[in-house]
Amino acid sequence: DTTIPDFLDTLYGEAEGRVSVWWRAQPGSKSPYSEHAWFSWPSHREDLVDFVASLSDKDVCVTTTTYTQDRRTPEYADKTQAIWMDSDLCHGDNYRVAPTWTVATSAGRWQHFWALEEPVSAEQASELAHRMSIAHQKNGADPSSWPANKIMRVPGTMNTSHG
Repeated sequence: DTTIPDFLDTLYGEAEGRVSVWWRAQPGSKSPYSEHAWFSWPSHREDLVDFVASLSDKDVCVTTTTYTQDRRTPEYADKTQAIWMDSDLCHGDNYRVAPTWTVATSAGRWQHFWALEEPVSAEQASELAHRMSIAHQKNGADPSSWPANKIMRVPGTMNTSHG
C-alpha cells in the first residue's frame, strides 16, 4: 500500500514550489473538485500530509506538479519528479514500461505513476504523459490525462464517482 507521504514524496521529490490539494464539497461524479488549499513544498510537507489525511473520507486529489504561483493553470506548472497517467481501464501490465506504482481508484480502474531520478519540467512530463496516453488509448488509458495542470487522486481517499 502506498502511504500519503510516499505518494507525495514520489510525486514532488526534490522539486520546490507550491502544490495544491483539491476535494469535492459534495460526493459524487456530478460534484466538481471545487475546494482547494495551497502548500509550499517541501517546507510545509508535514502540514500537507496532515491536511490530506484529514480529508481521507472525501474525494481528494493533488496537483501532479509544483507551481510558481497559487493558480492551477499550465503556465504556472513548474516541476515534477514523476510521470502520471489516469489509466482508467488500462491495467499496468499493458504499459511498455512498467509503472513504479499503481493507485487503484475503484474496481477495475487505476492511476499509474513512473518515478524519475530527478525533477523535470512540467512541460516535459506533460509531453511524455501525452505520448503515453495516445500509445495506450486502445488499452483503456485516458487520452485527456496529460495536461501539466492535471490533478490525481490520493491513495487512501474516497472515490464517490464509481461507488
